[in-house]
Amino acid sequence: MCAASDVRIVHFDNDDGLDHNIVTCIIQDREGYIWLSSRDGLSRYDGYSFVNYKAQPGDGCPLESNRIDQIWELPDNNILCMSGHRTLNLAGCKYYVFNRKTGKFEVYRGKNLPGGSYYVADENVMRRISSLKEYEGLETRVMCEDRQGGYWVRTNRGIDRVTFVKEPLKNTKFSNFGEEVVRALHQDRAGRVWIADKNGFVRIVDRNLGNVRYLSADGRITPAAAVFGHNVYCIYEDRHGQIWLGTKPGGLFRLRRKGQGWVLDRYVSGSRKPFGINCNSVYAMAEDRYGRLWIGTYGGGLNVVERPEADMPRFINKDNVLSGYPRGALKVRCLMMTRSGVMLAGTGSGLYTCMIDGKPLRRLKFWRNVRNPHDPSSLSNNEVMALARDSRGRIYVATYGGGTNKILSRNLLSNNIRFKAYTTAQGLASDVNVSLAAWRGDKLWIVSEAGLTLFDTNRDIMINYMRGFFREGFCLHGDHAAVS
Repeated sequence: MCAASDVRIVHFDNDDGLDHNIVTCIIQDREGYIWLSSRDGLSRYDGYSFVNYKAQPGDGCPLESNRIDQIWELPDNNILCMSGHRTLNLAGCKYYVFNRKTGKFEVYRGKNLPGGSYYVADENVMRRISSLKEYEGLETRVMCEDRQGGYWVRTNRGIDRVTFVKEPLKNTKFSNFGEEVVRALHQDRAGRVWIADKNGFVRIVDRNLGNVRYLSADGRITPAAAVFGHNVYCIYEDRHGQIWLGTKPGGLFRLRRKGQGWVLDRYVSGSRKPFGINCNSVYAMAEDRYGRLWIGTYGGGLNVVERPEADMPRFINKDNVLSGYPRGALKVRCLMMTRSGVMLAGTGSGLYTCMIDGKPLRRLKFWRNVRNPHDPSSLSNNEVMALARDSRGRIYVATYGGGTNKILSRNLLSNNIRFKAYTTAQGLASDVNVSLAAWRGDKLWIVSEAGLTLFDTNRDIMINYMRGFFREGFCLHGDHAAVS
């Protein structure tokens, strides 16, 4: 018989010096140090404290993303890092090695062996893989400002409505929302808030905050609980009053008025070729000044609907008219239209811009801005999560690992846009920023994995809020971040 031994568990998080609370890999090296990779860099623990290593603006570090998914100790005691990959390494992709003597990351390019197969070693097992599959994208978590000045926040508990007053802030709890993970929020012109959760429910809350209705699978809006049946990632109302719902992986839905009711249309990849939508994961939407609807997909790039009100709308994309569309801009997370007609598209591989004018769409020209390790005025991180604009027209770019960037350049049609990065060094709660919303003119709300930051953009002052007010892991999306 074995005597039971006491087990002591110690919990570490950001407050203890850990760079990020989502740890992706843990190893112990030959000297006994604990190494942890996370979504915001590499950490070493010596039994007493953490030392964190990651890329900073202009520091020369070759990391394109601070997200490190896997680590191994090499025979020379250095640490091999796999950063930002969703698939197995292909020719031209990069490996990173943390050199313990210099305290810096070094980059190496991988090569594929001929034959079309890939081999993965896992301890004592070697596996042969003949086909590759992508991982799911990052979870989207959202917040939306309503016309009464309140903010709707998705937390791990469900939905909170936050009201900011001169006294300490307060939140209103909605008991009928439960613990659902909310993926999309939108307020329409009538003041109703549309709330879509991970379980396939779409709720519509009237402006009096008391009447909750549901969108059913056949397009009816009913007071009885009904499931829509798809994971909605974004919601948008166009100038015709039509409600568009982007889902993953269920394609795109359009809800339009017909008499006293609604008609629900669905558009999925593979249908109505060659002018159908080319991807079923829809993350963002925005309308240009010509009334065209731009749709950002996570895998197929941009799709354009020239006449959103048409009974059978056509989708323009890289597979038909946009033959010169950049291959690096296939994973679009966010969109913004400026008053001058420039469109900004945040992707997993940088920030893309183009001029939306009356010229044929096939002539669209794109510019790309990415992180330059040796230029502190370049984009601080290539994973762009959100875009927002303050009352003075200044544009801000939230990144996953590089904080939030303010665009300094007037000319957005350039591969050399100048940015000013705001990170933890300037007071941010975390460099992993997932959403933005402008507030009361020159204020900006920045949501990160560590909390909520109020940024006074005129005075460059940051105040961090709500550690413990909400559960960890929430973010926001203001409607104005996507529409001019």
